Amino acid sequence: MLIEKTKKPFNLSFSYSFSRILHELNSTLVISTYQAEKVIFLSAQSSNQLIQLPRTFTSPMGLAYDRNKLAIATKTNIITLSSIEKQVLLKKQNKYDAYFIPTASFYTGYSHLHDIAFGKDKLFAVNTNFSIVGTVNIDFNFTPYWKPNFIKNINGGDQCHLNGLAMENGEPGYVTAFSTTDEPKGWKNTDFKQGVLINVKTNKIVQKNLNIPHSPRFYKNKIYFLESAKSKLNEYNPMTGETTTVIELNGFARGMDIIEDIAFIGISKIRPSSSIFNNLKYENNDYYAGVVAVNLQTKKIVGKIEYLNDVNEIYDIKILPNIKKANIIGLNDEQFDAISMPNSGFWID
Repeated sequence: MLIEKTKKPFNLSFSYSFSRILHELNSTLVISTYQAEKVIFLSAQSSNQLIQLPRTFTSPMGLAYDRNKLAIATKTNIITLSSIEKQVLLKKQNKYDAYFIPTASFYTGYSHLHDIAFGKDKLFAVNTNFSIVGTVNIDFNFTPYWKPNFIKNINGGDQCHLNGLAMENGEPGYVTAFSTTDEPKGWKNTDFKQGVLINVKTNKIVQKNLNIPHSPRFYKNKIYFLESAKSKLNEYNPMTGETTTVIELNGFARGMDIIEDIAFIGISKIRPSSSIFNNLKYENNDYYAGVVAVNLQTKKIVGKIEYLNDVNEIYDIKILPNIKKANIIGLNDEQFDAISMPNSGFWID
């Protein structure tokens, strides 16, 4: 497998197969890393070349994408951005297929938001501190939408560490949590083998005894999710109720998106100072942070990137289909000369 290295900052190595897959998919890969406080766009210039654009956001975690809209869950806000396609961009020649420009910020307070997703007519978010799935709008910091049956009261105690969200037909379908505890920070007192996958519509636990589950995703009538502490990608079949292992990975697996039978999965290092995860079997080993591409049909890794510095922990992954090369405008004042309007965009001199 041929490996190429990019230049600093955020130095990474990548297999040519990874860049080729991204190039053939005609898509851009988005990574959130709260540890490095960056959202990173990765695009394949050609079948053997990757470019990346890191942008600063405060502790970015969950990512959501729907057509021309991107949302980023940060420490206290959800930032929404809209894309402007190059054919409607005014007053500036450019080399990108689309520019994502900030358009709104919803102040959610310190809710410790994890996965977020656009629904039919709402923006949904997993509010981990309050153990609920909620919606975001201009009227409130957060509006409860659903909570697990085992959570008696909504009180901000992060009882079960609710984290992952799989959307199904535009509505929340499944969630993951570290435990079913109902006391404040109760999940921290478990052996981290009490994780669950929950059907939102029935509010029933469909899988138990999971080892730190994350990132459930609905794809072709199956639920794919990561069992992070076992480095596994699992497949849950709602028709049979059975869960099977698709592949065992190398490292703390978290963050996933799927397109055309290719699952892009984030791999993180574990902080040596972590008092919570210090007993994980790979905690003291030299594992990498990066992204692997897994073919769901062959159940094999078909491409890989590895960060050589700066990035140690990845939270979420999103694919922007039909956008080969995208740019993202950050939140610093120097970049707010970009303006988004219906059917057009503009740069202010």
